Amino acid sequence: MINNTYFEDIEKLRGFLNYQKESLVYEYRNNMTTCLSATTKERLFSHAKQFNWKITSLPKTNPDKVYIIKKENVKYPEIWVSSTYTKYREAFNKYLINYFDFQQKIPRNYHVDHSTPKLCFKNNYPEYFIRLFLVDRKVNCSFGATYEKTFYQFESNNKHIGGFHVSMIEFLKIFGIPLVPKNSNEKERDKWALKTSMQLEENGLEEWKWHYPGLLDVVYFGYKNLNIDKTIITDLYIENIHQKHIYDNLLIRRNSIFTPFLPVLRDIDYQSYSVYFSIYMSK
Repeated sequence: MINNTYFEDIEKLRGFLNYQKESLVYEYRNNMTTCLSATTKERLFSHAKQFNWKITSLPKTNPDKVYIIKKENVKYPEIWVSSTYTKYREAFNKYLINYFDFQQKIPRNYHVDHSTPKLCFKNNYPEYFIRLFLVDRKVNCSFGATYEKTFYQFESNNKHIGGFHVSMIEFLKIFGIPLVPKNSNEKERDKWALKTSMQLEENGLEEWKWHYPGLLDVVYFGYKNLNIDKTIITDLYIENIHQKHIYDNLLIRRNSIFTPFLPVLRDIDYQSYSVYFSIYMSK
């Protein structure tokens, strides 16, 4: 027999997921500089001092491996864990209990997700901490380990010297938008990118025209051996997208922002597409 606590927790979980989505959109639109997904312990505490954050420990977890970060002008704190920490699901459960009055274990149909995958650090960067999110299991699995390994390959091979911003992959997961399958055809991938770009606009991000080409980038960069040669013409830009898996040429510097993997050559402002990629910043 299912007790009332179960149903109460389901409602609390839905409320948390909505808050998680709304707060991330707010942070992206208003505080993109600090919309971080991973950075070093030293930089976390430096940011805390600069931006008036409060960093505390989470009860009944390792205080050296788990941080609770409360930023200004937000209702609830974030949870961050060391890149080497393995009990992150248990820690996230305690986070929900302490800050959202959750009583049960996290349902199996939800994954606790590292907003920058642990594979980027390979246990070689214990000084890095990663922000955690709760995402739907089916949506998370639609991206898959193989896709994310390819998508984040640049970072996993690169020497880390700064922080990472929340990537478009994590936005899609939090919004509950699964990735189009690799065995889809070109028309289906294009339809997915167009529909998803409009969903992102509906969820509070920029006009769909800015998301559309970037979402095609996400698909064709993460899935190898798919060819594309497409020109997109709007009243805002004209862009030709073509596949380029040449990692030596992917690090592009524009206005002190480092975008470590851009799968296409562009002739327009890279900052307009910053949210699609886990932006690597020297700060």
